[in-house]
Amino acid sequence: MSGKSIGKLKNRLLKIFGFSLVFFGVFMLVVGVAIIIEGKKDDGPGIAMASLIFFIPGATLLYLERRSSREMETLETVASAVRSYRRIKLVDLAAKVGITVPRAMKAGVVQIVYIVERMLSAMKSGRMRWSLKKRSKYADASMVFSAIFVGEETDTKDPFSRIFRQAHPESRGYRKKRRPSRWRRRREKK
Repeated sequence: MSGKSIGKLKNRLLKIFGFSLVFFGVFMLVVGVAIIIEGKKDDGPGIAMASLIFFIPGATLLYLERRSSREMETLETVASAVRSYRRIKLVDLAAKVGITVPRAMKAGVVQIVYIVERMLSAMKSGRMRWSLKKRSKYADASMVFSAIFVGEETDTKDPFSRIFRQAHPESRGYRKKRRPSRWRRRREKK
């Protein structure tokens, strides 16, 4: 199962359990009020108060489901906007505003967008191409990713690596490759 389908399944379960608890809580409240109206004042208030035991957790589950679905929608919207960047020409946007954009800036923006797109897909799949870390715009892309994914800019040197390791602790991270020992031996013989 992919991360997207697991998230949808989680949201569905939260919604089902939330609505069932809220429904049962309201039902118990109605029964308690009916008992009070009928004339048995000893049992009615207790049952009406017990309805809160079901109603409050149900409402909390519904709130959590709604918040989670909004976060998923936001992430999908940002990911689609990043993907659609290729269809929107920077030159057209600049012409509408009346600005001349230098070539180096265009190339830098394209590199940042490409790296952020790879980071978003890595968050879904759990696999990252760490060779992107060697690119000159990686630090900028990491900050942009942090602003998009978390909603705030962090002070760490590489926010994407920290977020990725929290989300996917089982995946291997970036590390510098060492040359094979046979290469070092040949070099020492010379």
